[in-house]
Amino acid sequence: MLGYRINADSLKKIISKIAQKKGFNKKDADILSEGLVFADMRGIFSHGLVAFEKYLLQAEKGGVNSKSKLEVIKDVGSIIIADANSQLGIISCYKAAELAADKAKKTNISFVGVRNSNHFGCASFYSKKIAKSGLIGIVMSNAAVTTAVTGSIGRVIGNNPFSYAIPLYNNKCLVFDIGMSKIAGGRINVAIEEGKEIPPGCLINKEGNDTKNPSDFAKGGALLTFGGHKGYGFALMIEILAGVITGAAVTNDIGYWYKDLDRNCNVGHAIIAINFDKIIAKDDYTMRIKNLVKRIKNAPKAKGIHEIFLPGEIEDINEENSLKNGICFSHNVLSSLKNLAIKNKLEEDFRKIFIDDKY
Repeated sequence: MLGYRINADSLKKIISKIAQKKGFNKKDADILSEGLVFADMRGIFSHGLVAFEKYLLQAEKGGVNSKSKLEVIKDVGSIIIADANSQLGIISCYKAAELAADKAKKTNISFVGVRNSNHFGCASFYSKKIAKSGLIGIVMSNAAVTTAVTGSIGRVIGNNPFSYAIPLYNNKCLVFDIGMSKIAGGRINVAIEEGKEIPPGCLINKEGNDTKNPSDFAKGGALLTFGGHKGYGFALMIEILAGVITGAAVTNDIGYWYKDLDRNCNVGHAIIAINFDKIIAKDDYTMRIKNLVKRIKNAPKAKGIHEIFLPGEIEDINEENSLKNGICFSHNVLSSLKNLAIKNKLEEDFRKIFIDDKY
């Protein structure tokens, strides 16, 4: 399915140029391109380039305001509440993460809440940014309802993404990034395209019965949370932190970014940054974290397992490979980008993204 190798830097450039032609200023367009390519480089293709055209449609139809700015409406102690004013979520959460990191360096811990935002893509884009500044980053967002809760029939809550990133050593980070459902919504679409069933225990139909038919999702079915009540509990915590206390929409009031193109989805984000160098000396931390990592990596391995990976380590490998050899994309995803390039008179920029000079 994946066959074309694309240069990451050239891809960022054309995404930014197209976004600028659609009304985004250069800084915001660069943030958008960085966020999308970050996801693809790390192998999280459901949150990368594939979403670009839909984001532009949101801006065209009015669901996203390409001219808006993140507005701080409350700044008290270690807490900031900001209004995204219908800004694209990738842009508003990136700027909110900057606010959180700056605030934590002054107050040691910070909470930044955002309302009136939209789909923000890959949660680890922001948590890793915070960790790269030497802090612990925790990022979460609510989302349009797709998921059942324990005991319910139908969709009650969003898949509510959550990520943490923690500095390690040698410029590396632990990076954990999940949604609250047992399988991602994107897996449903892939199963439909490939004509496959999904594993049991991941989806219920509109009657509340377990189903392996991925088409039941679009007919009123709902995803199931990981760990049953455990995933439900985490999803609800995120709904409260990112939605209730920020003033954003919650559950059924949140718009679907991929179909409610003409309305602000009013998604909420919550970002926490922790400056832990006031808790533990840097040398002591490095020694202790190295020891912890060593214990994990050297644990006895199950049959057939050659290496135990830390959270985010596989994605780091993907990212390094993408930088060295290019990002692999399918024809369909690149066809969408090609059409955007033609419409915006950027055909030459499109040709430059290919490493093997073929399409």
